[in-house]
Amino acid sequence: MLVASPKYRRPLNSNQIHVLKLCYKFRFISVPLLADYLARDKSSVYENLYVLEKQGYIAKRYDKTYKLRGRPASYCLIAKGIKFLKTQPETKQLANEKVLRNMYKNKTISEEHVDHCLQVLASYLALNSQTNKKFNIFSKSELATTSFFLRPLPDLYLSRKQPTANKQSDYMLDIFDATIPFFVYKKRLRAYQ
Repeated sequence: MLVASPKYRRPLNSNQIHVLKLCYKFRFISVPLLADYLARDKSSVYENLYVLEKQGYIAKRYDKTYKLRGRPASYCLIAKGIKFLKTQPETKQLANEKVLRNMYKNKTISEEHVDHCLQVLASYLALNSQTNKKFNIFSKSELATTSFFLRPLPDLYLSRKQPTANKQSDYMLDIFDATIPFFVYKKRLRAYQ
């Protein structure tokens, strides 16, 4: 029997903390993508997200039109989850203050930006499987503490785990929507040059 608001809650387990870190890394996640990332079935991932949502660490973005459009619900960090990441010793070095401050706006961010974040996660998963995990792949949130990357930061940065002399070791990936004006592409290419 579920109790409306139990008096005691167990501390978060390592799986739940890992999900919060992934929410930090990609900003938005969904059940199908998270199940693929964790190599677990969707029902156990949904249960994990449900518990975190009920405890107030994450929020769910979903409305009636999502089902008609075949779009999954998306999940993001909210105030309690952000504060949790700030206080935990194992996540303190991971979390960038500016990135966390921007995450307070997660509930009001546009659907286009949510779609972009989910596309970055899907690209991460595809690259990881196609390259047989030969690269360390970092998201924009993880790159925020480094100063040598051009701004705005790339969506993903790939660094070969075992560099070889005849192959490129580092790659930067930007994901653009088809509706982005052409001048934005040109500006970004000039920045890379």
